Amino acid sequence: MAVTSWPRSLAWSEFTEISVRPSGVSENGQISVTTDLPTSGIRVIREGSTVRIGDIEVPLVVHKTESWVVTGTKTDDLLSHEQGHFDIAGLVAWELYRRIMATRAPNAADLQRQINEHVARARRKLHGLSGSSTEEGKYDTETAHGTNAAEQRRWKDLIRESITHDYRALPNP
Repeated sequence: MAVTSWPRSLAWSEFTEISVRPSGVSENGQISVTTDLPTSGIRVIREGSTVRIGDIEVPLVVHKTESWVVTGTKTDDLLSHEQGHFDIAGLVAWELYRRIMATRAPNAADLQRQINEHVARARRKLHGLSGSSTEEGKYDTETAHGTNAAEQRRWKDLIRESITHDYRALPNP
């Protein structure tokens, strides 16, 4: 099945409008995106001496209550920057999906351990590229939260190239 709910264009309706920035925050918008792996209904398939999981869906979820924009700052440029965060998450989700689907192990416990490692690696990569609520990622640092037009274009081109080339993985941060 692969990654669901992506790629697609974001809309301001997916953000909660707030009157002032949260304390200590300098940007005018923030998106909260997670990749929620299924926790039930996963089939473990035996192939000779190894096991793998059956095909899964990896949904990309925008959390509206944690995604916000400051009133009066909704611009096409800001939405485009937030789209970049969303697309980075989608590309990392595809990378995670491919790793999980390629994983083989001698038993279910080892399979689960390897999948957990893939998930942890994907989280580290996403935080390194896109940031978290407490740390700025490479994307925000290099684009100055979307205010450096040249760097924003470079990132937009990099993301577009990755999407058009079969969701090719972005470089590690």
